[in-house]
Parts: sequence; structure tokens; C-alpha cells
Amino acid sequence: MKKAIIITPGTGSSIDRIGDMLFEYINNNRPRDWVAYKIHHQPYGDYEIADPDGYKARYPGMDILCERVEANPLTVFHSHIWYPLSLDENEEEWLERLRSFRTTARDYEITGSSPLAYTVHSLAAWEMEQSPYNKPSYIERLINCINGGRNRKKRIEIFKSAVPAKTQEKWLRVADKIVCVSRFTKQLVEELYPKYEDKCIVIPNGTDYFELNEERVREEMGAFIKEHGMKHNILYVGRVVRDMGVPELVKAFKKLSKRYENLRLVIVGDGNLLDDPEIREMKEKGSVLVLGHIDSREKIAALYRCSITVVKPSYHDTFNLVAAEALTQGILPVVSNVDGPKEYWVDTGVAVGIIPGEVDSIYRGIKWVIDNPHEAQRRARRGRELVKHRYTSQIMSESHIDLYEEMLKKLTLKARPVLYN
Repeated sequence: MKKAIIITPGTGSSIDRIGDMLFEYINNNRPRDWVAYKIHHQPYGDYEIADPDGYKARYPGMDILCERVEANPLTVFHSHIWYPLSLDENEEEWLERLRSFRTTARDYEITGSSPLAYTVHSLAAWEMEQSPYNKPSYIERLINCINGGRNRKKRIEIFKSAVPAKTQEKWLRVADKIVCVSRFTKQLVEELYPKYEDKCIVIPNGTDYFELNEERVREEMGAFIKEHGMKHNILYVGRVVRDMGVPELVKAFKKLSKRYENLRLVIVGDGNLLDDPEIREMKEKGSVLVLGHIDSREKIAALYRCSITVVKPSYHDTFNLVAAEALTQGILPVVSNVDGPKEYWVDTGVAVGIIPGEVDSIYRGIKWVIDNPHEAQRRARRGRELVKHRYTSQIMSESHIDLYEEMLKKLTLKARPVLYN
């Protein structure tokens, strides 16, 4: 019997990519009779869908999707949305309709609404420039918490003050299963929302950077060097915003530039800090290269290989997909020694841990990689094997399919009687 998973990716390059990987893996391999549909829910009520046959459409309602999944009597909905812009009255109506529209099928009577899984990718309340994570008072409290011995109890209290109930709790309330991408995230969700403890499970994210077109990657490396020249690159990939630690990274890089010649900070991503006067000044001087958002995996892989390290000094992170990607390309990442990155990368010895918000710590982390190239390469090779055996898109997708199969057990099927003329 055909089964359909309807995936709604979130926003942001990493979160979006997880939904895309699930969509691609399921439709390319059709494991256990599953097919996948994808809905990109845009702010202000616009939707874009994609189905297993390559059909794509952008429209303001759900009718087309309902028609296209008609042949699949069993459906599961998996949401990765986490931003408040999606939580309006229309979204409530849309969600309820999506969950209930497959309660009947041509050949079967189905009792129960379509199950819903919700992935907690971030406990942040990203509200563009109004985000609590971009408010100085919140940032300072989080820094004090980190510098005060990473007091976990204080850290949870700070998260509580930054997570509005309307954003996360709505999804947690309606979900049948809550997917947490790290043990830290699961523990945090359970402490923040103890009534949802029984719903929580852990499925780590995965990367598809083992499945690249090598010829394209080499071409992209050559094109980058030809256009921008040979330098010792320090790479940043992600949202260029305050809570990702970009201001501190820039300051640490300026210190490093005084010690090492021919260094360059390469920034991949979009965000409001691209207009920061300090970044603009360094860009004009040629010490910072801003490339903006890049979709091509081969192009980003080329940038990893053209760099000494990639740095992600974020104040909060549930997994850090950038670290996994970098390790597949033989690059040792420098990441924050908190939350998911600490659990997956720092404690396993395959990343250099730094204290977010502390310029000197970021400086020392990058400096260690520059000064110890052979040890950095050895640790990166070990990290590549770790990712290969635990955190690939295939492993992640198969774990999700196991979850979807389990969730379907809540539905009761009864074959309809055959009517003869």
C-alpha cells in the first residue's frame, strides 16, 4: 500500500536542507513504498509544492496538493517550520485541514487523522530584526551564563525567556511525535515543556556531502581561486546575524590578521550584519570576502576545501550541520562548545571548541588550527569517518522512515466492500 510523507521544510539554509534531503532520499529510493511531497510555506500565506514526479506549483491554497496525493491512502505530515510568521490564523486552518484531509480513501475506510511529526531545529524565536536573540540584553545574559561555567539551569531559564509559547508550544501541542536533533535538545524541551516528554525522540541530522559531483567541486575550486586569488581563508557559513556570533568572529579575525599574513575571512550567507560598518570597511580593504547565500553544494564544498577552517561561534545550536559538512571535506571546524555542537563535535574530539561571545576564545581556536595543521588534518579525518558512519542523509532518512511507519500505527484501516453492478 502506498504511503506518503508530506514535508514542510523550515527557513534558513540548514533547516531547509534537512527537509530537502528527506524529500530527495525518499523519492529517489522509494523505501518501503513511501513517496514524499514537499510544501514550502512562505510568509503571508503563499505555498510552493513539489511532488515525486517533479511537479512544482506555487499557489495560495491546498487544493492542488490534496488532489495529487489522492492515490496514497496513508499520509504523515512532518513539519520543520519554527518561525513566528507562519503562526497566523490561516496557518491554524491550513494545518488542521492538512492533518484531516486523508481520513478517507477510495479503497479503505481510515479512522484517525494523519499523524504529525514536528522537528525542533531551534529553540530560537526568529522574528527578523525583532528577534530576542538580537537584543543586547538577551545576548549579554546568555554570555554571562556561558562564562559563568555554562550553568545549565541558568541557560534553561534564559531559553525560557526567549521562546514565546505561541511559536514552539503550538507545534509541540499538536504533534504526535517531537523529533529532537540532539540529546541536549530533547532534555531542554522536556524541561521547558514537561507535559510533552513522552512525545520526544532523538534523530540526529545528516549530511549529503558524501554524494557530490567531484568534477564540479574541482571546477568550482579552480573558478574561486581564479576569481578571488590564493589566500589563507577562514570560512563562515550561515546566517550573518548577532546570535550566530558574527561580530565576535570579525573581531577575532582582525586580531589574527595582525599575527598572520595573507589571511582572508570568507562569509557565505545573508543577514542584517552584512551592512555592519566594520564588515563593510574590511570588505573594501580586501580582508573580508562576502559571497552571500549559495545554494550549490559543490560550490560550498569547494569553499571548504579552499579554507583552513570553518568557524561557527553561535550562541545556540542544536546540531551544527556546517561542522558535519566541513568534516566530509577534510576540514576541522571551530564551533561553540555548547548544546548540540558540544555533544556531537567537541566532546568527540573532531572540532575545536570555543566559548561563544568571547573574542579571545575564538581567536585561540582558529590560531590552534593554523598552528597545528597536521593534527588538525588527523582530527578532521577521524571526524569524516564519524560522520560517514553516523550522520549521513541516508542514516537520517531511514531513521525518519522508521518513525513514520510507527506513527501510521495510530490509523485504523478497513477495506471498503466491493460493489458489483
